[in-house]
Amino acid sequence: MSQVLRALAVACEMTQTTLSKEALMGFVAELQAWPEARVLRAIERCRREVKHRLTLADIIERLHQDDGRPGAEEAWARCLPAFDESETAVLSPEMLEAMCAARPLLAERDKVAARMAFKEVYEKAVLDARAKNRPLHWEISLGFSKAGREMVLRRAVEAQELTLEQARVYLPGQDEKSNVGLLEAFEEKPGEPEDKRKVREAIRNLIAGLRA
Repeated sequence: MSQVLRALAVACEMTQTTLSKEALMGFVAELQAWPEARVLRAIERCRREVKHRLTLADIIERLHQDDGRPGAEEAWARCLPAFDESETAVLSPEMLEAMCAARPLLAERDKVAARMAFKEVYEKAVLDARAKNRPLHWEISLGFSKAGREMVLRRAVEAQELTLEQARVYLPGQDEKSNVGLLEAFEEKPGEPEDKRKVREAIRNLIAGLRA
């Protein structure tokens, strides 16, 4: 975490914050629960955004904002198709919990009340998860209809929400023809960013290994 320590020192100087060596090490110890790259991004944001004495809470607030969990409105929009039990979706535990609260109201065709109930439960669940430093993870809510299932799972793999191995379990046809289709889905695209290219390359290598 030497990079984190250096970044903290710079952020303290830029925010006119004076911390003892012990306090700095305390910051580092508290931040070890998160991936270093995310911690560095959060500290960088603090350098640009914080107008007062830097606190640990400032950094953690930005770590939470960068945990990948969608806002309540985005989560509701993503969950709407999943209320139809025929549809496959990739959802977070917080979304699934909120859906349980909204489902009875949707069954009564009160979409406004369902949305409000969903948002309330979802926001509380997200706050609880963040308070306990639980990382975001995605789960497959499998619908009984096979139509569209493959596309949903492919998109989740491409967004790095699922591993290819997780998705393949639910994909139709685990033969070579199916693997060829997956391989074509993850062919490199012109002008693609380097990080996306590396993900696609790793996926193609895994598929090739599975075919072999």
